[in-house]
Amino acid sequence: MSAAQYARYLFLTRMSKPASDREILKWVYDNRPRSIVEIGVGQAVRTQRMLELLTHHLPPAEIRYTGVDLFEARGSSTPGLSLKEAFTVLRSLGVKAQWVPGDPYSALGRVANNLGNTDLLLVSADQDAESLSHAWAFVPRMLHPQSVVFQEVLTPKGPAFARVTAAEVERRAREHHRSKRRVA
Repeated sequence: MSAAQYARYLFLTRMSKPASDREILKWVYDNRPRSIVEIGVGQAVRTQRMLELLTHHLPPAEIRYTGVDLFEARGSSTPGLSLKEAFTVLRSLGVKAQWVPGDPYSALGRVANNLGNTDLLLVSADQDAESLSHAWAFVPRMLHPQSVVFQEVLTPKGPAFARVTAAEVERRAREHHRSKRRVA
């Protein structure tokens, strides 16, 4: 790693804003996931930083990134990229990027079967709670035994990422299936 790359790594993992992203960036650097799914992209700053760190160690063609977001359907009070802007942002990195417009439930319902072997799943705090609750039903089919899931939570000190265990993912998926049967 060059001195410039090391300085950039130090900045991203110790001083970048928001502070909640630092843990994710450090995890990405240390673990080098080849397949990332991010639910809730916003301005894609975290996305760019994660992929920047990864491309120092992996050929861009070996990295698969999928971003799920409302894009243009997002409310005007919530900042974020349009779908066209999202494509432009990652084009320069040479990473295999897929953008999936929609809320978590509808988007994962369309693509979850194609996202098997996801190494890292990130869920942003700004997601619709009901849609996300139903979307957990699709998550187990995307993961492998070493997959890691982080969900952003809002704390009194600000946003933070909490690791979601495999057992918790399974519990959330089962909960959705139980609630679906009660309705039917």
